[in-house]
Amino acid sequence: MNFEQLDLEKKLFVPSKNLYLQTSNQMQDLFTESKSFLIELHDKSAIAALKLYEQPLETLDLWGQQSTLFASDVYASFQQIWLPQIQAYYSSAVSIGNNLLASAQTMLNVFLEQPGQTATQLVDNVTAFANENLDIALAYADETKKMLMELVQHISAIFTAIIDEPSLALENYFMATVSSLLEIYYQSISALLLV
Repeated sequence: MNFEQLDLEKKLFVPSKNLYLQTSNQMQDLFTESKSFLIELHDKSAIAALKLYEQPLETLDLWGQQSTLFASDVYASFQQIWLPQIQAYYSSAVSIGNNLLASAQTMLNVFLEQPGQTATQLVDNVTAFANENLDIALAYADETKKMLMELVQHISAIFTAIIDEPSLALENYFMATVSSLLEIYYQSISALLLV
C-alpha cells in the first residue's frame, strides 16, 4: 500500500498541529481573562467589605439607595420599553386571531349556502394543484431513474473488480476510504480553525 499518495502531512499532521496551537492559545487567553476577572472581583469585594466594616450604617444605607435606584431604573425601563412592546404584540395577535376567525366564519357560511359549488371549486383547485405538480414529480422520477442506473453500473463495476482482482480491489477500496476520511478530517479541522 502506498500511503504517500494520501498526503498525510497536509491532511492530518498540519491541521492537527494548527488546531492544537489555536486551542492552546484560546485556553491561555481564557485563563488570563478569568484570572484578571477574579482578581478584579476580589479587589472590589475587599473594598466593599472594608467599607462595610469601617462604616456599617452608612455603607448599608448607600447600598440600599443604590438598590432602590437600580430597581427604579429597571421598573421604568419595563414600563417604557417592554410593556408597550408586549401590549402591541398582544393587540396584533388578537387582531390576527379575529381576522382568521372572521375568515373561517365567512368560508363556513359560503359552504353552508352553496355546498355543491364550494365542493366543485375545491375539487377544481386540488386538481389544478395536482396537475401543476405532476410535471415536477415526473421530472424528479426521471432524474431518480438516471441516478439509480448509474448506481447500478458503479456497483456492477465494483463487484466485477472484486471478482477479477480481490486483493487489488480491497486495497483500492481501503485507500479510497482512508483518503475520504482524511479529506473529511481536513475539511472539519479547517472549518474549526476559521471559527
